[in-house]
Amino acid sequence: MLLTEIDESNLYYFSEAILERYALRSDKDTFIGLVDDNDHAAGAAALSARHDNMQLDYIGIEDDSRGRGLGSEFINAIAECIDETMFKNLTAIMYLKPDEPDNSIAKFLKKNGFKSQTIEGRRNCYDLRKICKMAEESDRKKFDTGTILKSTDINEKLREMLYELDDIYTPKSDAYIDANEVLSEDNLYGGIYVKEGRITASLVALPCADGILIEGIYSSTGGRNGLKELFDNAVVKVAAQKDIPPYLYIDTIGETFQKYEEKLMGEKGLSPVSSYEAYVFTRELR
Repeated sequence: MLLTEIDESNLYYFSEAILERYALRSDKDTFIGLVDDNDHAAGAAALSARHDNMQLDYIGIEDDSRGRGLGSEFINAIAECIDETMFKNLTAIMYLKPDEPDNSIAKFLKKNGFKSQTIEGRRNCYDLRKICKMAEESDRKKFDTGTILKSTDINEKLREMLYELDDIYTPKSDAYIDANEVLSEDNLYGGIYVKEGRITASLVALPCADGILIEGIYSSTGGRNGLKELFDNAVVKVAAQKDIPPYLYIDTIGETFQKYEEKLMGEKGLSPVSSYEAYVFTRELR
């Protein structure tokens, strides 16, 4: 088994899951490939520097290489190659049902030296079809004078602003921005809200297995109207589809945006169908 840094010379040997992440990389991102003894690309991982932690954003083993224990070998090798003088921990963030705190991924991480603890984050699940029906039956009002920009329309100057906000707001903050996710082509329904040349709100709204996932929620002081514009715009886009998936998942971190979500959905007369708790998995490096 061999670890290799993923770059333009070998990128297309690895899974498609890593390609878009690589295209949107920033200078704090690292991509590592796993090559087996037959010189076959067997897995890939994406990591990002988060202050004194290295965050595991993605790890995957190719289908034809599973069942051979390569996942554990891979994650242990990654931990060993991280510079311990710069980073204290290898971390990962997951949302789990309160009555199912040990799904297969959580068990995998714990088996390989990670300890878990809850953080001030949650994922609520709502009836998306009901939300879309309500949007179709109501007159949409504009609350602010700013502009919504989808990911593909964000210029270089605004991209730089996004990455600056990404550095400021961590998973321990009341807002959490992943600039790569905001800029991703997968962010089909979200984007940023710009007013007077400033980013006053951002939203990631992308397809997931059985619905739409909203995360990366941010608004500046006085930027809540822009955030509501982004949310309503996302719902309108989804409602225009021929096939509307059943669920809307909303990830929030910190009391501020959790209360805002409760107010926003409460005004619509909606309660969660189910809820998940946020966990951070940590493996000490030092």
